[in-house]
Amino acid sequence: MKTAGLTYGGLFLGAFVWRAVADGGTPFLAPDVAWSWETLDLGKNLLLGVFTAGVVILLGMELTRRFVWAQELEVGFAKILGRLSWQDIFLLALSSSLAEELFFRGALVPTLGIGGAALVFALLHVGPTRVFWVWTAMALGIGLVFGVYFERNQSILAPLVAHFLINLVNLALIMVHTHWNPDWREPTDQEVFGDSFPGFTSKDDSPNHDKTDDKDKDSTDDE
Repeated sequence: MKTAGLTYGGLFLGAFVWRAVADGGTPFLAPDVAWSWETLDLGKNLLLGVFTAGVVILLGMELTRRFVWAQELEVGFAKILGRLSWQDIFLLALSSSLAEELFFRGALVPTLGIGGAALVFALLHVGPTRVFWVWTAMALGIGLVFGVYFERNQSILAPLVAHFLINLVNLALIMVHTHWNPDWREPTDQEVFGDSFPGFTSKDDSPNHDKTDDKDKDSTDDE
């Protein structure tokens, strides 16, 4: 959490510095746009953000239900993140979504364009193994969509809402499937970073459990 705080704090400050140097504006809004309630268009942007988050979350849940590679991705995140509390999840979702939207959309889109900002966003979402490649590809696609939202709606509100909800729900789901699940067996570092680990492996599938069962069976046979 400390590393995440430093990273997102740097992105947060960097966004304001970038826009101040580039055009003297704020990363909350597109260039040459004055702050007003009309500009924010709360109803439209909130609905757009919630709708987008819902689509992405439901798609992710379906992929995880159907495909082992999606389960492997969640297990990989669980290994990297460790056990999180609800407070950790909320703070991580809030800080990551706010800092990343301010920097990648509010600061980079006006300078690099939608495509350039999305590419940088994706490159900074590259994981340690091939299991995370899907995450990188998804970051590129979401970065493009959020960039369009920022340009058309002139603020980061819609992408910020969507980003926060996506992170909040997905972090909670990862914990529910792994660390908060009493039957889950945490894979070793070699299994995770060697790309050889299974999906949601239970304690019953662990080698130690199998050995215990064998010993019990042998004892029964001897009797």
